[in-house]
Amino acid sequence: MIVVDTFVRCIALAGGLALHLALSGPVLAQSALEERQQFLNAMGEKLFAVSDNSLLLPRDRGWQTFAVSPFGSSTESLVEAYTEVDQRFAYSAARESTIDSVVSIDRGVVVFLAESLPSIWGSVLSYTRPRGSVEADRLLSGPTLRWLFRPTGKYSSRGDMIFSREASRYLQRYEEYRAKVQRLLELEANDAWKYVSPFSRYATFRQASEAQLHDWETSGYKREVESAQLEFGHNAQPFFYRIWSEANEKFKFFAEPYGGGLRTYETLILPSPSSWPGLVDWKNIRYRPAGLGGEFRFQVAVVSVRRPWLDLDFLFDVNGLGRGSESARVQLSDGSPPEFGGSLNGRFIGLIEQIVLVRGVDWIDPNSLAPLTDRPIDTVLGKFAYPQSINVLGYVVHILPKISVPVDLPEYLLSVSEEN
Repeated sequence: MIVVDTFVRCIALAGGLALHLALSGPVLAQSALEERQQFLNAMGEKLFAVSDNSLLLPRDRGWQTFAVSPFGSSTESLVEAYTEVDQRFAYSAARESTIDSVVSIDRGVVVFLAESLPSIWGSVLSYTRPRGSVEADRLLSGPTLRWLFRPTGKYSSRGDMIFSREASRYLQRYEEYRAKVQRLLELEANDAWKYVSPFSRYATFRQASEAQLHDWETSGYKREVESAQLEFGHNAQPFFYRIWSEANEKFKFFAEPYGGGLRTYETLILPSPSSWPGLVDWKNIRYRPAGLGGEFRFQVAVVSVRRPWLDLDFLFDVNGLGRGSESARVQLSDGSPPEFGGSLNGRFIGLIEQIVLVRGVDWIDPNSLAPLTDRPIDTVLGKFAYPQSINVLGYVVHILPKISVPVDLPEYLLSVSEEN
């Protein structure tokens, strides 16, 4: 249950609040909560084509729902969180208290919780990290395991070295060079690679790519590691290890250290805030609160939040793994649906997937189209101090289903193949 002081603190975290302080205006024929629910359902029809503002996602992946931002929120905090790249600590803290915060919903309003998404995702990967050797190791040669994994210093009853599932120094070196090649390929568009070290010293992209591949071959153990990975994948069928490794590598690759052992993660807002005024996707919407003679007319645009470091497919894959076995589990979400007035519980309740922007909010007489001066300030749309400017109307939130992840899975489950 969300307590009042948490709700107030989270409103403060959203920053840039611009409340309309007028003391007069039309009186609602319904309560502010009822109007908010009416508005949410109206927006749900526009965004998801459903009447109850709750879109059930396929394959047991939870729900998408629209929730309004803390009332009257401007875009200032989001823009600051997205552009303050030179002040890394402030940048990370601002982002993790807004778009990269774990969120809940209280009566249709987004609540930014204290834990950040990077923090909870690091915990998920730590809980599910493969530990110890698997039964299929007996099918693999010693050199294959040595190229990929770190030896534990212990031996089996047969006298074979036991390898952990921690990456070997060879695999770590391999990943370091692979990351450089991947980064170069990402920078190919618009010749961005020319301005990034160490690629900028090359005259052409082809020279830069050939040099990176050569370094990967000669210093990054490319052939040895990939040969070992091929044998490992063929003989051990390590589906769980593979999907965990892919999720873990994404988490590491899109992280950037900025001192003191802290990291910031590459979260993208697409299109970026600088392009919002010129978006061509602004849609005109009409909304009439029940019992009032006026009508709101406004424009909305939806922008996406992308987190390449967060692999939700992995979370859903491991959600059911090991149930019914002796493995311990950590519950992250209780799977409550996002009902208005309902209670959402857990450590990882939901995350923001889209930002819904609003501008040009007018309160008019629908018969004469004349503007009305007294806006109903108890409505969702009546609280913006600068209604013609771009503001944050709300968010499309992904509410997770019931999620529990295994801890220290039994060895036989770690070697289950994808087909099983």
